[in-house]
Amino acid sequence: MKILQMCDVRWYNANAHYVVELTRGLRATGHEVTLWAREHTPIVSKAEAAGIPVVSHRRSDPFKLMRLWWLVKRGKYDIVNAHRGSDLFLVMLLKSLHTVKVVVTRSDIRPFKNNAINRYFFAEQVDQVILSGQFHRDQGIMSPFALPEECITVIPLGIEMPPMESVSDQQGQLRLVLVGRFDPVKGHQTVLEAFRLLQREFPQTELGFIGYPAAIAVAELRRQAEGLPVTIIDHQVDMVSTLARYQIGVIASTDSEAVPRAGLEYLSRGMPVVGTRVNSIPELIEDGVNGLLVPPDDPEAMAGALIHICRDYDVFVAGVRRTRDRYSLMKMVQATVTTYERLLL
Repeated sequence: MKILQMCDVRWYNANAHYVVELTRGLRATGHEVTLWAREHTPIVSKAEAAGIPVVSHRRSDPFKLMRLWWLVKRGKYDIVNAHRGSDLFLVMLLKSLHTVKVVVTRSDIRPFKNNAINRYFFAEQVDQVILSGQFHRDQGIMSPFALPEECITVIPLGIEMPPMESVSDQQGQLRLVLVGRFDPVKGHQTVLEAFRLLQREFPQTELGFIGYPAAIAVAELRRQAEGLPVTIIDHQVDMVSTLARYQIGVIASTDSEAVPRAGLEYLSRGMPVVGTRVNSIPELIEDGVNGLLVPPDDPEAMAGALIHICRDYDVFVAGVRRTRDRYSLMKMVQATVTTYERLLL
C-alpha cells in the first residue's frame, strides 16, 4: 500500500511518537509511507533520523492545499491518515478534489470539536476512525458524529520489545522511576509523598524523575526532595541506558495519557508498573499481573502498591514477561494494516 501520514504537531509528544512508530513499522513490513508534517518541528527530525520520507510544509503557506493535492495525485496514495485536528479541514478540501480513502486517528486526549464542519466531514468524507484507546470509545468521543460503529477501531500504541534476558531481575536495591514532563498533571508530588512512605519499609529504594521543564519548577522539586535518594534529570538523555538503572516504573498522572508512552517504555524493559486509573493507563496495566493500579492523587495508595511490588518483585516481573507481547509494535502495525486493507476491498 501507499500511505500518507499527516501530523501537524509542533512538539514531540505522545501523538507524534504514535505517528513515527506506526510509520516506521509500516515501512518495515514493506509498505510505502510518507509523512506530511510542519517544517522545522521535532517530528520531522525524528522521522528523518528513522529514514522516513518527509514532505514538510509551512503553516502559513497559501498554496498548501494544492501542494497536498499534487502530492497525493502524483504519489497515487491509497490511504491518507490524518492524526491532528488541524489537518482535518485540509483533508476535507482534499477529499473534494481527489478520490482517496481517508482515515482519522485520534491519539490525543482532547475530543474532536463538535461543529457543523466536523459533523459533515465525519458523516460524508471519513472512511475510518482509529482511536488509540478504548477509553475514548467508552467516553463517547465519536457520539456527536454520524459514523457507523464498524467505522471506528481501537488500535493502541505499540513499541519494540527487546528480549527480557537483557533485563536484570533484582530484589535488593530497587529503583523507581517516573518519566514525564515536569507538569502537575504527571503527579510528581504524589510520587514524592508516596516515596517518603515507602522509605520507612524499604530504606534502600531510590527514586528517579526524568523529563523536561514545563509547569513545575524543577528547582522547587529538588528542594522538596532534599535529604532523600532522589535523582532529577531535566535534560535529554539516552533513554535505553538511563532506564536500565531502574526496576519499577510509575505513571502517576491525574489526566492526559491518551497514549501512555512511558508505561510502554517500562514494560519493554521488563519493569512492573504502578499506574493511576486514568484514561488509557488501565488498558496497559493488568492489575495484579504486570503492575498495580491506584486512584490518582492518593500517596497512601501509591505507597501501598509500591510496597507490594517491592515485596513480590519477581512475581510481577514474571507477569510482565507473560503480557508484554500484547503491546508490541508489530501488533499495532498488523492491526493498522488490516484496517487499511479493509477499506481498499
